[in-house]
Amino acid sequence: EDGIRDYKVTGVQTCALPIYPHAPVRAGATTFVVRSLLRSGATEEVSALLASPDSVVVAGAATALHRASGELDLAPFADALLHLVVHADKDVRRASAWALAQVALTDAQRADLVARSGAALGSTDSERRNEALDRIREFVSDGAPIEPVLSEVARLLADADSAWHANELLAEAADTQDVCAALPALLAAYEDRKSTRLNSSHLVISYAVFCLKKK
Repeated sequence: EDGIRDYKVTGVQTCALPIYPHAPVRAGATTFVVRSLLRSGATEEVSALLASPDSVVVAGAATALHRASGELDLAPFADALLHLVVHADKDVRRASAWALAQVALTDAQRADLVARSGAALGSTDSERRNEALDRIREFVSDGAPIEPVLSEVARLLADADSAWHANELLAEAADTQDVCAALPALLAAYEDRKSTRLNSSHLVISYAVFCLKKK
């Protein structure tokens, strides 16, 4: 309203962004600013926002990168995004993962992402564990090695909240990698499937895949 009134009185159009305490507004304002910075090639300024201690600002910056992925090469921000996919804040993790999905990662970066996500598999937050399992599955299917996190994934086959996600990940990995070390845990989960939320058919199908891989 102030901008419209100024225009009518002075003939000069002005624009002011509100300083607002609510997170959605702050994140949206950050997204707007970052997109403007990206258009001007100010990559260092954008990288600084990704390193901000304010999770709302970081989420807004990562969202802007995701939305700009069709116009810009996000490779310069890959390393920063790799750090953020294991951030404590859920909005930051998700926005970073969306942006990172648009980047052509190197083999080393894919392996790094799996290793970083593996550290989240020990979280007491089941939602965070399952996010990490699904993220690992995405990058394992793209060639990243599962071996560094295999034992932790196998352990989660007996976890009621994460068993389905862990099983799907192992089934995906079995197409291209050696997952035989997970067989004992899989068999144990199958024998005691009442302690999991796994559909038994998933276990049978996956076990057949594992056996074929073992041969």
